[in-house]
Amino acid sequence: MNQNKKGNYQKSHNRGISYSRSRSRSDSGSPGVRNKSRVFDKSQSDKRYGTKNDGPIRGEKFVWNKKIEEQRKKEIDPKSREEEERNKKVEMRREMENVQNRRQVREKEQFATGQQKIKAEKETEEEAYKKWLEQEEKFHVEQAKLRL
Repeated sequence: MNQNKKGNYQKSHNRGISYSRSRSRSDSGSPGVRNKSRVFDKSQSDKRYGTKNDGPIRGEKFVWNKKIEEQRKKEIDPKSREEEERNKKVEMRREMENVQNRRQVREKEQFATGQQKIKAEKETEEEAYKKWLEQEEKFHVEQAKLRL
């Protein structure tokens, strides 16, 4: 059903039954119409959806403050913590180098096996060509014998 200007419901012939009321866009009280004069506050939406825009800037080192506080409570020396971080970085670099070296070795091996496969295929093709040449020569010799 559709609503006419007076608010009375009419039966809709085109579609099924509709119970919604239609309002003009000038009605300010309708929930579906947005007021363009209203300013959108981004900080409120961040709070609503649980996102923050005050994160670390790119290139800046991330500091986990809660972890540092817990270490202070456990009385872990900051110098030993920094040394531990340096050791982790060194270990990560070593591991990355090892991974890169293994990748290079693997790529070289794959290239070598690919070359061996290509070489083997060429050899088999050459053998097949030699056999074909021999058969062709035999055929021509037999044809020459038949002509005589």
